Amino acid sequence: MEILQHIILIFAIYYVEAKYINVDYQYDEDAKVWLKLHRVKTTWHRARKMCNLEGIPLKILMDHLGVGPLENSDHSCGVLEDGLLVSGSCWENHPYICYKRDNDGLELTSCGTFDKDYVLDKRTGSCYKFHIEAKPWVEAYKTCFVEQAYLAIINNNDEAQVLKEIFAKHPSSTIKSGQPDVMSIGIVDWEQNKRWYTIHGERLEDSGYSSWEKGEPNNGYCGNVNREGFLNDNPCYKECAFVCEKDVRFMQTNATTDLMPRESYTIKSM
Repeated sequence: MEILQHIILIFAIYYVEAKYINVDYQYDEDAKVWLKLHRVKTTWHRARKMCNLEGIPLKILMDHLGVGPLENSDHSCGVLEDGLLVSGSCWENHPYICYKRDNDGLELTSCGTFDKDYVLDKRTGSCYKFHIEAKPWVEAYKTCFVEQAYLAIINNNDEAQVLKEIFAKHPSSTIKSGQPDVMSIGIVDWEQNKRWYTIHGERLEDSGYSSWEKGEPNNGYCGNVNREGFLNDNPCYKECAFVCEKDVRFMQTNATTDLMPRESYTIKSM
């Protein structure tokens, strides 16, 4: 099959969350690893970025295969062709495989994950994880997706209070961002027409919480929340801390994170 002739190999070591949650990963009993085939073709660097959201740097590829660096600058990325590792162009589009090593010594948490940074809050019934590393809104969106979660959505005043308390544990001085007093959440002006929706497609005014900071929204298409619990808009390319939410009843089954209109997060002027 053509799809198996040229597969970008991307190795990202991570805990074996897939055994219990991510049905897209398949376990290889002989190799004792979990593998996920991404059929949507992309470049080597974009594939690496996607896999690295789940694990550690690509150096693992060379260590695992026991090969040295590929020197040819035009063909310096590893590609699997007919079962053999060859030097390929980093800019050609291929399917790719992400890799997770099995680790049976881990304990599944009440949040349905091995990631202990997710904490269940009984007031909402959801689990939350604060990401202190600032990222543009779409990168935050992708990061949450990879973790089998989603950018947090505020559905009521109680949930706004939960996020305020999470944010308060991380003072401005600890966040390396030009905007340390806001964090990205899962609301967006999809069509850039000042009609706001949650990332689940619900109109903001129907979501249960739509308390904007005075004067907002005014200058962007991606949403965040400030330390007082009020909503703000932001240019989508701005880097902010963010919080992921995990509904323990929710299982991701999609094989791609390309779920949103690109214009929602490629605007630079707003």
